Amino acid sequence: MNVLLIQPPAYLSKSRELGQKQLSTNIGLAYIASYIREKGTEVSIHDATIRKFDPSVFREIIRERRPGIVGISAFTTQIADASYLAGLIKSIDSRITTVIGGAHASAIPEQTLEEFGAFDYAVFGEGEETFYRLILYLSGKGVFDDKGLCYRADGHIRKGSNRPLIENIDSIPMPAFDLFTLAHYKPQYSHNRGLSLPILTSRGCPYGCTFCSGPLGRRIRFHSVERIIGELKADIAVYHPQQILVADDTFTVNKAKVIDLCDRIVREGIHREVEFICETRVDLVDREIFESMKRAGFRSVSFGIESGDAYILDKALKKITPAQARSAVAAAKQAGLEADGNFILGLPYDNKESIMKTIGFACSLPLDYASFFLLVPYPGTEAARMAENDEGGLVLLSKDWTRYGKQTGGVLTLSGMSYDRLKAYQLYAYLRFYLHPRRFFNILKRVTPLTIVLFALQMVKTFFRKGPAPPSIRASNISSTNSQDRPCPPSSS
Repeated sequence: MNVLLIQPPAYLSKSRELGQKQLSTNIGLAYIASYIREKGTEVSIHDATIRKFDPSVFREIIRERRPGIVGISAFTTQIADASYLAGLIKSIDSRITTVIGGAHASAIPEQTLEEFGAFDYAVFGEGEETFYRLILYLSGKGVFDDKGLCYRADGHIRKGSNRPLIENIDSIPMPAFDLFTLAHYKPQYSHNRGLSLPILTSRGCPYGCTFCSGPLGRRIRFHSVERIIGELKADIAVYHPQQILVADDTFTVNKAKVIDLCDRIVREGIHREVEFICETRVDLVDREIFESMKRAGFRSVSFGIESGDAYILDKALKKITPAQARSAVAAAKQAGLEADGNFILGLPYDNKESIMKTIGFACSLPLDYASFFLLVPYPGTEAARMAENDEGGLVLLSKDWTRYGKQTGGVLTLSGMSYDRLKAYQLYAYLRFYLHPRRFFNILKRVTPLTIVLFALQMVKTFFRKGPAPPSIRASNISSTNSQDRPCPPSSS
């Protein structure tokens, strides 16, 4: 049976979220494709994010490829777009089976089918084995296996048991990047043209932050160094990438493995062919590991710092401290790496003082880049549960999934604080960080000029919406201190 895998476009949600200038191949779809292809299934991939979405063109793609099964992977912001695509597919041929997977469906599979009637099945958890067994069943070659599957039966929605995680992830074939139009995927932190490809050296994250659902499981499983080196060599030989994005949730969770991998990369000469970027935690790094990464061709490391307030970090179950963040960033810079910090405004128990403390802390670090996200209560997270129950000062404003973007949207605010006021703090954070002479031009490596203009226009709307902005954060005096706002830590950058 012919299978088509789809990355949905930002069609319904495009006005809600502002993206970065680079795109990355969906490694989840690439793994699904390689897994079922190795077992004899004819499969293709359509990434609807790489150009402006045209429903008429999409209809022609479906008519041309004539799939029996369509699998769609979606984050929460994409779930309405995915449902729209599934509806288009059903309007062309109602016999096509539509399957939804990805982070949103994994978190709330039953609710996903209840809300969106165009999906026939929802896959939750690791999708390779579940999706392949569903293909066998629908092709008449296997029995029905509901592990990892949510489905419609007798007018009801039923959910099977969890499918066990894949223990030996080396057994999964290398991702099928050949099924993507690779010319559209660009490197991060770079003005240069070229190809960026993702790689996973592990699956899962052992931590339980309140804002993350842990879609790949809380138990971490590692690829062998031999497998990783083999995959890197194959990617370089076939696709010639300029950059490799290490897409692990927490790359440096095992220091010995990272140093071993970096040593092998140098011995094999891979560091002369491609640069690397990764994301990790501030409590799992030191100067030694950064120097090893630098020798291996790593360019940049991104840290999930989240807050500059120790109490807020504790309540977010982040299990790090501001001192660890400062030490990690300093060590990365000393080793010659670029440092990127991610922060979240509006965390549980956040208030104007802790938010200003976070902004000041971010600006005091020797970071090259920073992102200031607004907390989003994604399904399956502790933050979502708290917002539903009015805990931690979280105030839920909307359940419109198209608004669940981390830069814009408007689904959550804090008790005693309007959403417009929270957005004003975000604007101040970006202005204060990137108006520094050392960092001003860095933002152009992250986003397009059009994105900057669109973001600025949204900020203008925030300030000039009916009703004046709160006095403590008016554009004219946003950096001032008063009896309501504690002063920011002095900037050392």
